[in-house]
Amino acid sequence: MPQKKKKKIIIISLMIIYVYIILTTNMYSKEIEEKDFLNVNVPSAVVIDSKTGRVLYSHNMNDERAMASLTKVMTSILLIENTNEDDIITAPKEVNWLGGSVMGLKAGDKIKSKDLLAGMLLPSGNDAAYTVAIHISGDIETFANLMNKKAFEIGAYNTSFKNPHGLDTERSLFNCI
Repeated sequence: MPQKKKKKIIIISLMIIYVYIILTTNMYSKEIEEKDFLNVNVPSAVVIDSKTGRVLYSHNMNDERAMASLTKVMTSILLIENTNEDDIITAPKEVNWLGGSVMGLKAGDKIKSKDLLAGMLLPSGNDAAYTVAIHISGDIETFANLMNKKAFEIGAYNTSFKNPHGLDTERSLFNCI
């Protein structure tokens, strides 16, 4: 199977898995009424009936929010599109300074592209995402531009990426921007 077709299958599979998780959650498996959400204490929320598209509940649904670790889904897509699964990638020296969830990379570690993908999606490794960005683009700003371009291509017009991992720059130990 050609590498390009294989990458496309992996991307589609990832999307299907995320949609499946969302659709099979107990919260979506029963009729939901707005009164069920009156005591939800979150900055913003939206619940949509997946069959009809009807908004069942919303609270500040149009407010902008950080994507956090969902950012790694876009980083994963770009990894799949720009590398082969067995490509060897070297972790940069700055990888040791990232905060939050990590897969445990150390500067100079050599790791396969497919293992970085697993490191981003399973333990939500910020170090893996940072390594991918540096490998593909050389710096975070260039990679963020690539992410934003891809988001626009797939119709995510109100999406804006600043880094490959989703950490708030104020909270990260190493300023990746």
